[in-house]
Amino acid sequence: MAVEILQSPDYSINQHRKQVEDAIRDLLARNNLRAILALSGGSEDGSEEMILDILKDLILNVKDLHVAILTGGTKGGVPEIGIRVARESSIPTIGVLPSRARKYALLDDLDLAIETLPPSIGNASFG
Repeated sequence: MAVEILQSPDYSINQHRKQVEDAIRDLLARNNLRAILALSGGSEDGSEEMILDILKDLILNVKDLHVAILTGGTKGGVPEIGIRVARESSIPTIGVLPSRARKYALLDDLDLAIETLPPSIGNASFG
């Protein structure tokens, strides 16, 4: 189960940022990691087989570089496949997602789940 950083109406953006930075620093130190590799892409960016092949190749090539994999942390497409391949390779995983995506979150497969704060300017959507 993931360590979760949830948004809270009771604290500021700076408090949230500090909580996220502390959790990431702790994850890196606990796992002797040097960097975080972010993967991005939707569930419709290509065939699942093609995405799987690309991500397996990428993740297996960085496995010995002491990295964590960061994605959207949700079901479908690049995020889910990236998390699955990372877990199979014993690479720590981080998911960053808005609160409205929690029902799609892969919390059991994340080492760290970060719920984003709502936008301060304009509107944002998920999916």
